[in-house]
Amino acid sequence: MRDRLVRLLAMSGLLALGGCASIPNAYLADYAEPQPTPGDFRVCRGYGCKFQTHIALSEAEWQRVRAVFAPAGVSASGERRQVAAAIAILETEVGERTGTSAHQRREVNTGDATQLD
Repeated sequence: MRDRLVRLLAMSGLLALGGCASIPNAYLADYAEPQPTPGDFRVCRGYGCKFQTHIALSEAEWQRVRAVFAPAGVSASGERRQVAAAIAILETEVGERTGTSAHQRREVNTGDATQLD
């Protein structure tokens, strides 16, 4: 009986705290495409998504990204290397179109359009 009461109180507390949380995915709702595809997605830049650019990768560009994952990684570290390589390709393609391939300085950036968010 006591265990049941403790569980009930714990669940009630968790449900009550859930009401204090911000709107789930509010950031995504504000800044992300609802159904992004390689041929149509949005990139935020300028620190805090001050600038947004729609990007469309060609089929050949997307195939370069996909090719990184063939063959599939055989370990977690191998998969992480594949993901890092895919991100590098995407950042290169996006950076050429948005100007975000520039080297970023380390001080506070308050709206430099070359800052990839």
